[in-house]
Amino acid sequence: MENNRPLHVIIIDDSKRDVQLLVRALKRGGFEPDFLRIDSSEELTAALEDKTWEIAISDYHMPNFLVEDALHLWQENMGDAPFVVVSGAIVDEEAVSLLLSGAHDFIRKDKLARLTPAIDRELREVEVRRKRREAEQAVIQLNATLEQRVVERTMELQESLAALQKTQKQLVESQKMAALGCLVTGVAHEINTPLGIGITATSHLVNATKNLRDNLNSKQDDVHATTEYIKLADESLEMINGSLKKVADLVRSFKNIAVDQCSGDNRKFNFKEQLEEILFIYNPRIRNTKHTVSINCPDNLVINSFPGAISEVIVNLLSNSIKHGFEDIEQGKIEITAANSSGTLRLTYEDDGKGMDEKKVERLFEPFFTTKRGQGNIGLGMNVVYNLVNHTLGGQIQCQSRLGEGVKFIITFPA
Repeated sequence: MENNRPLHVIIIDDSKRDVQLLVRALKRGGFEPDFLRIDSSEELTAALEDKTWEIAISDYHMPNFLVEDALHLWQENMGDAPFVVVSGAIVDEEAVSLLLSGAHDFIRKDKLARLTPAIDRELREVEVRRKRREAEQAVIQLNATLEQRVVERTMELQESLAALQKTQKQLVESQKMAALGCLVTGVAHEINTPLGIGITATSHLVNATKNLRDNLNSKQDDVHATTEYIKLADESLEMINGSLKKVADLVRSFKNIAVDQCSGDNRKFNFKEQLEEILFIYNPRIRNTKHTVSINCPDNLVINSFPGAISEVIVNLLSNSIKHGFEDIEQGKIEITAANSSGTLRLTYEDDGKGMDEKKVERLFEPFFTTKRGQGNIGLGMNVVYNLVNHTLGGQIQCQSRLGEGVKFIITFPA
């Protein structure tokens, strides 16, 4: 019997003879029982301090110990470890009552051949229940860990998102300031030219006036000199007047554009005049090229919208055409068309530049997408345009383009 399986078993029975029969039955069934016979509540309580018992086999009829009490003690200390009742005299109702109370099986003493298969089955089920409990506990622990990890990861993602949104906002503001800076540079250049002319004309006029004064003081009345002075004065004053008017127009247009972009207010304005002011300010960047820009818009088109947002959209589109669309193209053409249809303004912007392939068109409005990575471009210009059109203007923007066939933007928004 050296191959028999050890079995740590408590036998609750007041008959030593019956215990010997049970032990022989267990050995015949392939077990090598390490058993303890007890027949009282005190003995069972003391025995159960050892938690290594695998199974209890109990008689039903004992003079000093009720089987129900033994079952209760066993359950309190050993949980769902098997408790098998073996009896020679028990009615079916009593057996059913024991099974309902938690006993795992009932076997008659005249059918002990069923004992070892029943114990095998119960021990297997105990192992299954143990593994199931371990798996359930592992799942509970895993869920708790996962919940904690999800909470931690969510907090990390929220912090990262907040940081990204803050950074993107800063970059968008930098992009807007950069665009405004380009306009300032262009306006400064434009102002320098008429101011230079005005200063030169003023200098000539000052010198001529001094010479005339000297002649008058010396009483050298020269009609020819006086005539030449008047002619020079007229020319100089005309140049000064024209230059100052140009400076005033530039400053006024730039002020209007700058105020609109900074304030972001909604107001009523003439749309064609707004487009012309934008081009007037942006003109220095275009005039140094052979590119042309044309506007097709009714003179009396008045809308109620956000002129600052519209200016920023147009400036971004113009900048992209010149910087990207007309790269390596000497003479490009830009056409801006606007019309009001039933309260909706349809603005079409087209250039005949290099165009884009389908993949670039699909990604055009994504944040940080640029075709000039590594050349100082952060790729927020068209994302700014998208947000201005969709959120500020409450409209929509579509891009149509093919490689080598230019680009077309269709922008619609409430007017």
